Amino acid sequence: MTETGRATGVQLAQRGAILEAISSTAQALLTEVQAHEIPGRLLEPLARAVGASRVYLFENHRDANGRMLTSQRYEWCDAGIASHADDPALSDLSYDLPGFEEMAAALERDEVYARRSNELAADFRSILEAQQVRSLLLVPVRVGGAWWGFVGFDECRREREWGPLEIEALRIGANLLGAVLERQRLDAELRDSEASYRELFESATDLVWSIDLEGRFSSVNATVTRLLGWPVEEVVGRPWEELITEPDQREIVRAAIRRKLEDGAAETRYEVRLRRRDGGYVPFEVNSRVMVREGRPVGIHGVGRDVSERRQLEEQLRQAVKMEAVGRLAASIAHEFNHLLAAISGYGERVLSRLRANDPLRAEVQEILRTGEQAAELTRELLAFGRQQPVKPARIDLNDLIQQRLPTLRRVVSEDVLVVDLTEVRVGRIHADPDLVEQILVSLFVNARDAMPEGGRIELSTAVVDAEELRRRGIALLPQPVYVRLSLRDTGHGMDPAVMTRIFEPFFSTRERGRGSGLGLSTVYGIVKQCEGYIFADSHPGQGSVFHVYFPQVEPPGTRRPASGEFRVSSALAPASALAEPGAEQVLVVEDEDLIRQLAEQILRDRGYRVISAASATEALELVTSLDGEIDLLVTDIVMPGLSGLDLAQRLRRRIPDLRVLFMSGYSDSPLLRAGLAREGAAFLQKPFSADALERRVRDLLDR
Repeated sequence: MTETGRATGVQLAQRGAILEAISSTAQALLTEVQAHEIPGRLLEPLARAVGASRVYLFENHRDANGRMLTSQRYEWCDAGIASHADDPALSDLSYDLPGFEEMAAALERDEVYARRSNELAADFRSILEAQQVRSLLLVPVRVGGAWWGFVGFDECRREREWGPLEIEALRIGANLLGAVLERQRLDAELRDSEASYRELFESATDLVWSIDLEGRFSSVNATVTRLLGWPVEEVVGRPWEELITEPDQREIVRAAIRRKLEDGAAETRYEVRLRRRDGGYVPFEVNSRVMVREGRPVGIHGVGRDVSERRQLEEQLRQAVKMEAVGRLAASIAHEFNHLLAAISGYGERVLSRLRANDPLRAEVQEILRTGEQAAELTRELLAFGRQQPVKPARIDLNDLIQQRLPTLRRVVSEDVLVVDLTEVRVGRIHADPDLVEQILVSLFVNARDAMPEGGRIELSTAVVDAEELRRRGIALLPQPVYVRLSLRDTGHGMDPAVMTRIFEPFFSTRERGRGSGLGLSTVYGIVKQCEGYIFADSHPGQGSVFHVYFPQVEPPGTRRPASGEFRVSSALAPASALAEPGAEQVLVVEDEDLIRQLAEQILRDRGYRVISAASATEALELVTSLDGEIDLLVTDIVMPGLSGLDLAQRLRRRIPDLRVLFMSGYSDSPLLRAGLAREGAAFLQKPFSADALERRVRDLLDR
C-alpha cells in the first residue's frame, strides 16, 4: 500500500472515530444529563478521536469593574499528561493580558484560533509552557447568540498543525455544547418561570382555577381551602357544578361559558355564589377566558375574588345613606310638628289661665296640655335621631358617669335581670353631653330588658381600643386614633338578619303594637352620630345581642384639663320672683308660621309689652324703617324663607347697636344658631315653648 493510501486510511479511520464520538455524544445529550456531566460526555470522546493530549472548557464572566474574565470549568487529559484542573492560575484570567487580546478578538468574531506555543507572546507562552503545551486549537462557544467561552485541544507531545478534520470536530463539539447549554438555560428559565407561576398561583389571595371542556376542574389554587374549606385534591377532577349548586347561579355560569365558546367572547365577568364545604355561600366576582392551544379551545381559565367584604361595605353605605335620609326627614317632620305643638300648648295655656279653679273644663284642658307634652317628647326623640336636639357637651369620664347612673339603670330592668359591671378602671375622657349619654344607656337597658321577658343577664363594659378595630368593621376614614368602647351584652332571644338591618330605623319595633314608640334605638343612633361616634350590633337568634358604641377619646387616662368652652344651650330660667315687671319696651316678633307668630304676640301683649310683628325678615326691615321709636328686643325664628333670622339680627344691629335678640327654632344645634349666640345680648328659646318660658326669656334679656 502506498504512503498516500495509508494516509487516506488513517484519515478515514479518524473521521469515522470522530463521527462515532459525535453520534454517541449527541444521543447521550438527548437523555437527561446532569449539568456537570455534559462537558465530559461531549469533549472527552472528541479528544480521544482526534488524538489530543488535553481538552478543556473555559467560561467567560465579568468582574465587579466590568472587565471580561475567563475561567476553566472542565479538563480531560490523556494518559501521561499532567492535569491542571485545580490550577488557580487558570481562574479569572483577564483577556487584557499581553497575547490574549488577539485570541479574544478572534474568538469573539466566531473564528478558530490555532497556534504553536512558540508563535505566542511571552506572557501567553509562559502559561502554556507551564502546562507543556506545544500546540493549541481554540473554538468559541456561543449560547443564545452571545460569546459564552471557548473549548480547546492541546497537543503536549509534539508541535502539531491542526487540520480541517480536527477543526471541524472541535467546531461541531463547540456547537453541540452551545446548543446543550442554551437548552439548559431555557429549561432553567422555564423552571424558574413555572416556579414563579406556581408560587404566584398558590399564594394568590384570589381563587385561581381552570376547567377542561368537560367542565371538570383541572387546577385550582390553595385559596379554595382558605375561602371555601375544600381541600385542593377534593376539587381537582370534579365538575364545577359541585361548587355552584343553586339553579339560578348555575345558569349564570352556563351563560358565560356559552358566550365564550359559542359567541367568541374574549372574556366574561360575572358574579356568582360558591358553596362552602360547611354549606354556606360566598359571593365571588369572576373574570374568565378561554384557554387556546394550537388554535383550538382546550378549557377555561378564571380568577374569582371574594367580594363579601365589599358587599358588606356597600350595604353599610346604603344603610348609612338611608339612615341619613330618614334622619333628615324625621328632623324636618319634628320641626314642623313643633310649630303645631307650640300653638296647641300655647293656646291651651291661655285657655287654662282664663278658667276658674272649679271650672269642669280645666281637667280637659290640662289633659290636652299633658298630651302635648308627650307629643313634644316624641319630637325630641325624632330630633335626637336627626341629630338636631339641644346639646351641652363636656369632657366626661365614661366610667364615672356609668357609676353615677348605675343605680338608676338597675331600676330600669326587673329584679330577675342580673346587671354585671365589667367596666375598665380607667378609659380616659370623651366629649359628649352627659344627659345624652345617659339616654343611650337607658335606651340600651330598656332594649335588653324587653329582649329578656323571663329574666337574664346584662353585662356592661368599657374599654380603650385603637382605630384598627373600627377599620375591621368597615370604617375606612377615622378622625381619631383611639376610641372608648361602651358595650352592653344581654342574654335575650337575639335577632335575625332581617331585623338587624332595620333596628336603627325610627318607628321600627319588634314589640307588639301599642308598646313603645319604636324610637329607642333610632334615638341612640342619632345621639352617637352627634357625638361623632359609631354604633354596631351583633346578634343571632337564641344567642342574645351585644351593642358596641365607640366614642372618640379626647383625653387619655390620668389627664386633667380645664373646661373646653364648647357651645352649650342653657335651659336654666330665672325664678319668676326675680324677674322685673314689664315696662313699655317694644318687641318685634318675626316668624313665618302664622300660629307661632300670633301666639307670641298675644302672650307678650298680655304681659304688657308693645308688640309689632312680621312674617319675614324683609317685611321686618321695612316695618322698622317706618317706625319712629326704637326696638328694644327682636324675637325671631332662625330659618325662614329669604333672609334668615341671623341676617335680620345683623342688619338691625347696624341700626340699633344695643338691640337684644331672642332666637327661636326647633333646630337647636345649627351653625346659624351657634353664630347668632356668639354675639352679646342674644339668647335662644327652643320650640315648642310655653308662655312662661317665653316671658322669662324676654324679661331676662331686657334686664341685662
